[in-house]
Amino acid sequence: MKTRHRAILGACFAALGLLGDSARADEVEECAVAAEDGQALRDRAALLESREKLVRCAQTSCPKLIRDDCAKWLGEVDARIPSIVLRAIDDRGEDLPKVRVLRSGAPWQEAIGGSATSVDPGPLKLRFEAEGHEAVDKELVIAEGQRGRLVEVVLRRKGAAAPPPTSAQGEPDASGGPGPLPWIFLGVGVAGLGTFGVLQIVAQGEVSDIEEGCGVTRTCTEDELDPARGKLVGSAIGLGIGIAGVGASVLTFVLAGDAGDESAVRVRPRVGATGADVRVDVPLSF
Repeated sequence: MKTRHRAILGACFAALGLLGDSARADEVEECAVAAEDGQALRDRAALLESREKLVRCAQTSCPKLIRDDCAKWLGEVDARIPSIVLRAIDDRGEDLPKVRVLRSGAPWQEAIGGSATSVDPGPLKLRFEAEGHEAVDKELVIAEGQRGRLVEVVLRRKGAAAPPPTSAQGEPDASGGPGPLPWIFLGVGVAGLGTFGVLQIVAQGEVSDIEEGCGVTRTCTEDELDPARGKLVGSAIGLGIGIAGVGASVLTFVLAGDAGDESAVRVRPRVGATGADVRVDVPLSF
């Protein structure tokens, strides 16, 4: 396409040379150069600069062939140019219109007006500054053709307390809460009690069969008795694990409830005459 424009440019220069119209020749040259630059910038995703060049060569003062190509390319580039909408609020949720915005460290906007602003696709580094507020940096990756993307930042007042940390669901993270440990203990306890119940039922059935079978004649062998014994031992172990798990869960919940008291649980080393050990202090509430 560049060769085509050069051919057009040469033909125009020849014709204008015969007529002696040097001003018109300069105009045609500007049109051809703008068309070539517009294509090069478009291919590098510098869409805003490309649009400026294509607007120039789409003017009626340019030769028709160049003008028609530029008008076509201009429509394609316009469809690819993304835009963003900036919004800044304070820590009370109030809009902050008087916010200075820097792009890649250079001044870009002196205030936020709420309208969409065209940008080139690709990485975008912004900094938001407002008097009396802490500045905020934000890095984005803008996609081609993305229109009206909302970019919102919160500028905290200088000296204001930081907001509480939030959980994955966006709820405030209650510091000192029980956490997952008591639920793990409870799960182990429930599993242990469930194992106890199942093995007890199966073992009782086997014991009943033994009593009605070889137990009547007292001729039971160890091989016949071992399965039932094993299930009874397993059920006893399950019962112990179940009781321990549930008890640990309840204890952990109780201790977590007292976590707001800084003296709730303290673990500290202690060195005595007999050597070093660890001391755990748990307060008693009445």
